[in-house]
Amino acid sequence: MNKLQFTKALSAMAGSLTKTDVEDAWDTYQDLREQLSGEKAVDDGIAGDQMAQLTEMNTKERLYWRTCLAEEGIELTPSQVDDYLMIVELALEE
Repeated sequence: MNKLQFTKALSAMAGSLTKTDVEDAWDTYQDLREQLSGEKAVDDGIAGDQMAQLTEMNTKERLYWRTCLAEEGIELTPSQVDDYLMIVELALEE
């Protein structure tokens, strides 16, 4: 998926986004795609499985995950978690 396709897909899923939001999202998407591509080279499938599990979390599990991230110094709002998981879904679809 190229950047224009990604931007259209993300906008359809997330609604109104700023240019900075789109740039950050694109960088995240590229990082995820790189992780998935590298994983295919070693053929273990662990990263893709873990990413897929993230997208299946319910509200309570998302809160727990946010708490774990916060304990590591990574603080995300609930909407940032939702945005991240949308990006993960797009990366997994490729």
